[in-house]
Amino acid sequence: MKIEPSGVVFVGVCDIQTHRCLAKQPAPITAVWGSPGRWQINVCSPCLGEQVRRGEWEIEGARIVRRADVAVYAPGRKLLLVAEVKRSADVKTPLHEAALRIHRNLITHSGIPGASYFLLALLPDSLYLWKGNGQAEAEREPDYEINAQELLKPYFELLATSPGQASQFQLETVIKLWLKDVASAKDISHAPSEWLRDSGLYEALKNGAVEMETAIAA
Repeated sequence: MKIEPSGVVFVGVCDIQTHRCLAKQPAPITAVWGSPGRWQINVCSPCLGEQVRRGEWEIEGARIVRRADVAVYAPGRKLLLVAEVKRSADVKTPLHEAALRIHRNLITHSGIPGASYFLLALLPDSLYLWKGNGQAEAEREPDYEINAQELLKPYFELLATSPGQASQFQLETVIKLWLKDVASAKDISHAPSEWLRDSGLYEALKNGAVEMETAIAA
């Protein structure tokens, strides 16, 4: 949905209230206009950014905070992989279609820092992996689409949570734990995840440092 910012800031309650909301109680928010009909939506800054990151809103010319739900760094803080983690139940369209829209929005609004890999996790169902990212690649199909349910099942069990009931923090933790295993694994020849080798991800992330909720410098 296309959104038009009003530029007006006032104190109120956010209408959206994502997991990042800062205005569930009266706090600074802004009004934006939804289309069609130019209906008013009151939203705090983190929720506005989250709606763009989810691919739900499109705001011409907007730039959103460059951050990663989970990131993997090589020694010297070279950024290897950026992961965006979303709950698949929050997606209102078929997952593949939603993945393309989210990727396009993040590229368009400069939300994905430059890294060798971009991973979109729509959990508990699917992982989408792009090799590299850049402005010219906004419309590109993912290089790999992976069924995440069996792959990540041991990590949900480790957290003693049901995939369908996991919080946003738990979903991000699942991806962090899995990526740490990929980065530290000495041999994955026994694993069914051949795409890890084919994509080069296994070699690229070897000995990498995995971090959650990290801000990325522009």
